[in-house]
Amino acid sequence: MTGVFGSGCATVSVVGMTGEAAEQAEASAATPAQQRLRASSAEFAAHASEAGWADTETVGGAARRAFTVLLHGRDAADASDETRQAVLSPAEAFVRDRAYDVADPVDVTASLAAEIREARVGVRAVNAAAAEVVQGPERPAWSRREDVRAAETVVQLARRARTMFRDVSGVVDDRLEADQVAMVRGELDAFDVELDRLSAAADALSMAHPKVELGRVPPIASGDDTSGSDIG
Repeated sequence: MTGVFGSGCATVSVVGMTGEAAEQAEASAATPAQQRLRASSAEFAAHASEAGWADTETVGGAARRAFTVLLHGRDAADASDETRQAVLSPAEAFVRDRAYDVADPVDVTASLAAEIREARVGVRAVNAAAAEVVQGPERPAWSRREDVRAAETVVQLARRARTMFRDVSGVVDDRLEADQVAMVRGELDAFDVELDRLSAAADALSMAHPKVELGRVPPIASGDDTSGSDIG
């Protein structure tokens, strides 16, 4: 996932407001950390859908369908989709779309590990922004509803992605050497750590007086971690 999560959320102007109205407007105006959290969540959701991490319509499926419609018509595409879904599980379709069933095991290992790591980088960006909100100035719980929604969206999508990745690993494990299986499982375990941290941060965001300990997690081994190994 490139360009890990920008921001760009409009804030509420309090110019010309006085008294209680100004206080409420100030409390509802998103801070830079809140903007980053919401933007990061939206970007992760879009990328997870596009990559097929959390959806049964895995990457490549839409393109394949369009090609079938072009060559054989919509009825043939519909029939092909029904047959494919009846035969393949989401994980098996994921494997087939990426050619993990025929590719060299070394390439399968590298590609799957990189994709899990990419998802972890996305979760980490949301986690870093959530930590900033939790550890920042105290704000009314009602002003953080959108933050809670943003974090919980990524938690749910990341859980589905974790299930997908583990199922995919189960499908390809018999093609991999022991050290290759261990490499993929190591990435999955690290992804679990990041997801657990985000779950804790999401819970903290929903509290009236948020407080959560955010410690160290294993660094991103490939060097694509832009937030460092400690965001607490």
